[in-house]
Amino acid sequence: MAQGRCTRWEDGEHPVSMAGITPTLSGTARVAPVHTPPERRGRGYAGAATAALSAAARASGVTGLLLFTALANPTSNALYQRIGYRAVEDHVVIQFGTERAGGAEDAEGTRGVVEAQPSRGEERLPTSAQPPVHPNGCRQLAVAGVLS
Repeated sequence: MAQGRCTRWEDGEHPVSMAGITPTLSGTARVAPVHTPPERRGRGYAGAATAALSAAARASGVTGLLLFTALANPTSNALYQRIGYRAVEDHVVIQFGTERAGGAEDAEGTRGVVEAQPSRGEERLPTSAQPPVHPNGCRQLAVAGVLS
């Protein structure tokens, strides 16, 4: 927040949602993270925070603005489209083995994240496709979007 890369949305005096943005690189920034506590969801808070953050980024000169959203979450996908984002490609994250880049291990003892994405000309995954499930139960598929 001190660096101006996070918007905190409040309802009265209570924070109800937040949206952050990465530093700009070559005119492009990524909206991340976006979070609303479960008990506050469904009231438009995340959409308002994301729209405000996106507008402020554009006003400051950001020319490319992107975000990732879970393919299996129609609520967030519809929300981002309503505020001007459009889907551009699918990314899949596949976890292999037990080794993480750099040899680091997380709190659960899990290692390794490998990212794969379709190359140009390959067919997009159908939106009804179920993302792969890692043995830890995580679904690992996202849609990349850009603000039109």
